[in-house]
Formats: sequence, C-alpha cells, structure tokens
Amino acid sequence: MYFLTTAVSIAGQQNAGAIRVKCNNGTSYNVLLGGGQSGNTAARYLQSAANQRVNYNLYTNSAHSVIWDNLNGVSQTANGQDNWLPVYGMIPVQSTPPVGSYTDTVQVTINW
Repeated sequence: MYFLTTAVSIAGQQNAGAIRVKCNNGTSYNVLLGGGQSGNTAARYLQSAANQRVNYNLYTNSAHSVIWDNLNGVSQTANGQDNWLPVYGMIPVQSTPPVGSYTDTVQVTINW
C-alpha cells in the first residue's frame, strides 16, 4: 500500500489495498496482520532511514474503526476462487516529519 507525498499535518491520508487468498471451496481461513516495525498492531508506524516516524494503521473497514490485528484478524470461508480482502490504511493528522522515504513491512499470516 502506498500513501501519497504530502504534509500529513494538513490532511492526514487514507488509502486501500487488498490481500488475495485462494483456498479450496469450503475451507475456512483466518488472515492476521502483524504490527510491523513497532510490533504493536494498535500503534504501527512508518520509519525513515534517519529513524523518523509517521504513525499509521491498517483497518478491516473503510470507516477505519476496526484495526486489523494479529489476534482476531479477518475470517472467511473460501469459494475455490480468488478472494480479495480489502485492507484500509490511514495516516492520521500529525506533525509533519522531515522529508524522506518512510516504510514498514507487515507480516501476513493465513491460518486454515
């Protein structure tokens, strides 16, 4: 998922991506997202090479009210086809950090 280049203190940002899962028809599965560099799903952050941070989080819904965590995650039953699970990202309004490239890597775990 990519966020645009902008001053987050002015607007914050939202974006969306998706996780594709394909399992045999009728297979129940659960998708969990890790906490990234922070190790905390409630307080994820993007970090620059200079160790500056931008807070963000990943959600199961477009209202950004349910954090996608590594405990409950999202459960589905497969239909034998590609299942696309939307992931909603949001950077809240915060102080604008120095210019740079900010990244995070989030582990996706699928249990079935």
